[in-house]
Amino acid sequence: MAADIAEVACVAEEAGRAASSVAAATGQLSAQSERLRAEVAQFLQNVRAA
Repeated sequence: MAADIAEVACVAEEAGRAASSVAAATGQLSAQSERLRAEVAQFLQNVRAA
């Protein structure tokens, strides 16, 4: 029984680390998408001005 509890705790810890990694990747993707949005907006502004 104690081994089962330890295994559950270990798996929960791994899941927590995975969730943290996903959260970090989500933040990075959000920042990249914002930069891309700004670049596309600038590009379209330049096209309109041409």
